[in-house]
Amino acid sequence: RAINDLRNCCAHHNRIWNRNYSAMPQLPRKLSGNWISNFDTPTYRLYAVICCILHCLNAIEPSNTFVQDFKALLTAHPEVDTAAMGCPDNWQTEPLWK
Repeated sequence: RAINDLRNCCAHHNRIWNRNYSAMPQLPRKLSGNWISNFDTPTYRLYAVICCILHCLNAIEPSNTFVQDFKALLTAHPEVDTAAMGCPDNWQTEPLWK
């Protein structure tokens, strides 16, 4: 449901990066493949949903460029506050984001 809510926000041109989502993903403590280790992140923010999407994408297409594209987008727009997306400190060092 969380991914569906994000999709609806995108489809209807709503703000996605600085908002609280009503549908929150359940973040499992352990998954096969690379996953996050910091579970202090708020699940009602964009970061948690993106982590879930990225994990699924890595399972489907291991050679995807999502991480590089996402980091490049943030570099191109330094005014975007990653903390407002729910990203914890040092999120880029998480195994999922390497």
